Amino acid sequence: MSDTGIPLARFLDDAARQGPAVGLWVGSRPPSAPSSYEFREVTGRTMTTLLGLYETYARAWDFPDYFGHNADAFDECMRELDDSDNHTSKPAGYLTDIVDADRLLTADREAFGWFATSQLRFRDHYRDVAVPRSTFATLLETSASRRRDVITRWRRAGVTVVTVGDDHRPRL
Repeated sequence: MSDTGIPLARFLDDAARQGPAVGLWVGSRPPSAPSSYEFREVTGRTMTTLLGLYETYARAWDFPDYFGHNADAFDECMRELDDSDNHTSKPAGYLTDIVDADRLLTADREAFGWFATSQLRFRDHYRDVAVPRSTFATLLETSASRRRDVITRWRRAGVTVVTVGDDHRPRL
C-alpha cells in the first residue's frame, strides 16, 4: 500500500485536464479504477522488448487481428480504443496499470522514449480530439527500492510522473 501521493481519483481528474498522464504506485494492488473506466493490467515482465510490448498491449486492449506490430499501428490502435464494438456506452476513460514497470523495455531501451512520450499523445488525443472526450492515463506499479529508477527513467524521456497514493488512508 502506498501512503504518499495524490489519490487515484485526483490523478485521473488531473489527467483529463492538463495534468500528468503517468502516475506511479509504490507497492502492490493500487486502488481500483472507477467502474466508468476501461481498465487493463499488463506486466513489464512480458514487455522487456518492443515485440513483447506490442503483443501484451494487443491482448490486453483487444487490438484487431490486422494489428501490424509496429509503432504506427500501435499508436493507431491506442487512439481507437473508443471505436470498440464492445461498449454499450463510451467509458469515462482508459487506464492501463503496468505491474513491474521497472522491467518495461529493459531489453529494448531505444524504444522506451517513444513509448513513454506516446502516453502523452494518447492523453492529448482522448482529451482534445476524441468524441466524446475521455481520460487516458497510465499507472506504473513498482517496489519502493525501484521507485527512484522508474521516475528518473520516465523523466529523462520527458514525461512527468506523479506519485499516486491510497484513496482511503485511515484517519488518525
